Amino acid sequence: MNDLKKLFLSFAVLFLVLLSGKAQDQKWSSATGINFAFPVEDMGDVYNFGWGIYGDIDYNFNKILAARLDIGWNQFSGDDIIDPVTGFPEEVRQSVWEFTGGLRAKVAFLYAEFKGRVFYRS
Repeated sequence: MNDLKKLFLSFAVLFLVLLSGKAQDQKWSSATGINFAFPVEDMGDVYNFGWGIYGDIDYNFNKILAARLDIGWNQFSGDDIIDPVTGFPEEVRQSVWEFTGGLRAKVAFLYAEFKGRVFYRS
């Protein structure tokens, strides 16, 4: 099992533990989701389709203000290309990790959020 799969599995287990362990505590909440992506512009020239998984963990200070951490991973793939050195087909893939943290405020039907985001491509 390569390092990326181990890291992904570790995050998945962490989210399940946090979700099940804090289910009764109203201060903590978490969610997971599956993402499907269709690249556009320059990225769309190389990659056809992407999919990934995301997890959110929120800590609710009160009914209005919460701190949020989002962790996500996407895998993009494209058509095979011919390696100019070897002449053999080479698979086109791109992994993107996303880490986002910030504060969320909600009042009635209004919602405001301040986030900082970091991307890591491999």
